[in-house]
Amino acid sequence: MNGGTSSLDKFFRVQHSSAVLPTIASAKSCNPSVALTNQSLAAIRLPLKLPDTQKLTCSERLFSVSTQSDPRAMTIKGTDEFHLFMDMRAENGWASFNMTSRKWVMATNDYNMRLAVLNLSKNCTTIEKNPRALLDLLGEIEPKISDWIIKNDFMCK
Repeated sequence: MNGGTSSLDKFFRVQHSSAVLPTIASAKSCNPSVALTNQSLAAIRLPLKLPDTQKLTCSERLFSVSTQSDPRAMTIKGTDEFHLFMDMRAENGWASFNMTSRKWVMATNDYNMRLAVLNLSKNCTTIEKNPRALLDLLGEIEPKISDWIIKNDFMCK
């Protein structure tokens, strides 16, 4: 680990150490609407779980700690993920005007299952995607496809 990584780890350990517990406990006594239980106080003392940090930038690690989610779940990158998305888009007829939030959740579940099978066959780890990743990629792809149709440009480059 480099110096920046250990500093970040140290920062989050200090921020979530037992030193903040009296402040939280006193906030509860000052404001009865703040409902803190022993479980939530114990959870603050636990070290935060970080994803595979060797592949994350510092800002991605900060996002991960702040949101408790892997930032790589928000994007579809790499040829395997992209081609799987494009194949499933064609198979299932995904079009932004026809998708509801319920359909996005179902599509994401299907995508994640097929991605897991694909990655298992290649002995790779799988980072399950968020529905937003599929929505964003479809939003990028649809205008390009429309432009190719309008220009009658079907050449593979």
